Amino acid sequence: MKTHYSLIAIVSLLMIIGTACQKDVELVSPPEVEPEEQKEESYGLPVVEIFTEAFQPVTSKETYVNGTITVKDNGKKYTDGKEFKSAMRIKGRGNTTWQDPKKPYRIKLDEKASVLGLNKSKNWCLLAEYEDKSLLRNQTAMEISRICGMTWTPAMISVEVYLNNEYLGIYTFCENKEVAKNRVDIDLDKGDVYLELEQFMDNPVCFWTTHRLPVMFSNPEEPYNELKETVIQRFSDFENVLYSENFADPENGYAPMIDVESVINYYIIQELTKNIDGNLRKSTFITLGPDSPLKFYHVWDFDRALGNCDYFPSEYPGTTNDNTGWFIKDQTLEHNEGWFARFFKDPAFVSRLQQKWAEVYPLLRNVPSDFIDVKARELDTAQQRNFQKWQILGTETYRDKVQKMRDFYMKRLEWLNSEIPNLD
Repeated sequence: MKTHYSLIAIVSLLMIIGTACQKDVELVSPPEVEPEEQKEESYGLPVVEIFTEAFQPVTSKETYVNGTITVKDNGKKYTDGKEFKSAMRIKGRGNTTWQDPKKPYRIKLDEKASVLGLNKSKNWCLLAEYEDKSLLRNQTAMEISRICGMTWTPAMISVEVYLNNEYLGIYTFCENKEVAKNRVDIDLDKGDVYLELEQFMDNPVCFWTTHRLPVMFSNPEEPYNELKETVIQRFSDFENVLYSENFADPENGYAPMIDVESVINYYIIQELTKNIDGNLRKSTFITLGPDSPLKFYHVWDFDRALGNCDYFPSEYPGTTNDNTGWFIKDQTLEHNEGWFARFFKDPAFVSRLQQKWAEVYPLLRNVPSDFIDVKARELDTAQQRNFQKWQILGTETYRDKVQKMRDFYMKRLEWLNSEIPNLD
């Protein structure tokens, strides 16, 4: 019996020692490296909290409401994690998007400041992205803009927004389009102007070009009469040459009158995304100066691009909603050819486009894996809260929506790569 008990005691002791050794191993083993998507889930997106005076609602695009803004970057993704807080004013913004249930906003700080590590400014935007269930089309277009080399690419960051303690969902916090040193860098004192092609024509001073493009003065909004007439004449002179018989002459044609490189960059972005607003009818921003040509300075507004529009044929007969077919290149304007249809009749323009495409195509191929997938992972937890607030996904999931956008991008990119190098 004693031997039996001794054996039991020995076995028990060995089991205890073994268990202890296992625990020791577990204690000294290094923790597993956390996947990037899990890190983002635990950190979360930056949070923007806005309070208006007396909890006043924001119901106007014209009238600001006073309040405060707090921005928290607890994950230290863009900053050192220190909370940003400022007095500010807030109002609505946008045209079509202002009609959506989830409203976009314009923020004006009391003093210039850097927010989320971006260049200092008073003026910022919160894009609601209600029309874009991937929540990423505007940011993806800005990544394409950066690759193509537009003079300025607005910085955009996904955040979660609370207004007067109400959760509003995921927004895109971004630099406002404006004349400023680190944004649209032009010299207004020397007669430079910042213009927008916009069919709503809702700025104080607007005009139609000879070939029916809608132009608004953005800055200065109300130019003195001589400046206004000079700008109108510059557009008229340009279009007269562009539609002339000798338009492709390298010295006396249209090319010296416009920054051709900026035209090509703009074209690639708009054609690749198949942006229904990208054919010079809306959200096209041009600068012009006494000593400088027309220039496509930056791009904006892509929530209905990259396969998120199903009314191409009804608005533009002969076009399709899918990821194939030219849109910007062949699109004509009422009563005349569009600018781009004319540009493509110039062999020198086509050659420069093909050279630029060869440069950027390898980089554009990386956008889905290096940008879209990364950003989608960052949003994967927050999007659940967003779509609990705004129940608009239908029977699909958020990942389904991202995949559709991603697939559209890749198929359109490859279609263009089969066509652009073969243009005559």
